[in-house]
Amino acid sequence: MNLVSKKSVSPIISAIFLMGVMLVAITSTVTLIYPNLVKLGDQENLSSVITQFDQLDSSLQSLMSQGAGSTFNRPFSIKEMKLVADNASTMQLRFTYDSTAFSKSATLEFTRFVVQMGMKSNVLAAGQKRYAKGVQNQDFFVLNYSLSGFFPWQIINATRPAQASSFANISLAYRPKLYATFEGTTLVLRMIFVKFKFIGKSVVTSSEPSISVSYDGLIKNTTQMFDGTQFFPSGGTLTLSVITTLSDGSPAFIEIPFRYGASSFYLKTLVEFHQFTVNI
Repeated sequence: MNLVSKKSVSPIISAIFLMGVMLVAITSTVTLIYPNLVKLGDQENLSSVITQFDQLDSSLQSLMSQGAGSTFNRPFSIKEMKLVADNASTMQLRFTYDSTAFSKSATLEFTRFVVQMGMKSNVLAAGQKRYAKGVQNQDFFVLNYSLSGFFPWQIINATRPAQASSFANISLAYRPKLYATFEGTTLVLRMIFVKFKFIGKSVVTSSEPSISVSYDGLIKNTTQMFDGTQFFPSGGTLTLSVITTLSDGSPAFIEIPFRYGASSFYLKTLVEFHQFTVNI
């Protein structure tokens, strides 16, 4: 009787043992694979938003070529993310001239589209910035012998705030475009900015919001930082730095797009804005 019982119990124990082994194997596999699946999902969402912003940028460039009054309407797929209109960030222009301790600054609105994306992986580390167009520091524009030049204004930025590491903010924004020419002894700096004028809802959380954009044209700013009467003696270097402070808590970034030295000159600035009215 005991022999029969032992024989009947043995297959049950074996089955339980095999099930345990299978569960351990499945758990181990999931533990190894799941983080990669999460990372892959974050990468796909990040790539999707950047691609759509890139397409939106192309559409904006097309509107500018068509002229003031041109419009377009298009969907923007954001799944469970949020599309935010940022009107609160700022960009500070600071002119300095080292030989005379001269300094003057002006603060402008830094408007941008922002998609807030929940992140569960380390695709973008806390506090990190990633740029799809351009780099964070552009300390390359030195005007000593050439008479004109510019650097691109497009920037698509993915930022993960240091104090909120479970989210990333992907934004479409624009740096200024800078041209420099001489009119006799006067150095003329022409700065062109892109500004979004958001109307309607400031945050869209639907899976397929519609974006309506109209191009208002190139609007000249009536305020000039320099009118051509400010004189800078030779022996120093004029530097224009751009300090952008973002409203989402991301660390500010500083760019130094322009330097000029080696001769005396007068300075004049012309500031203009490309303006788009956006309804999201």
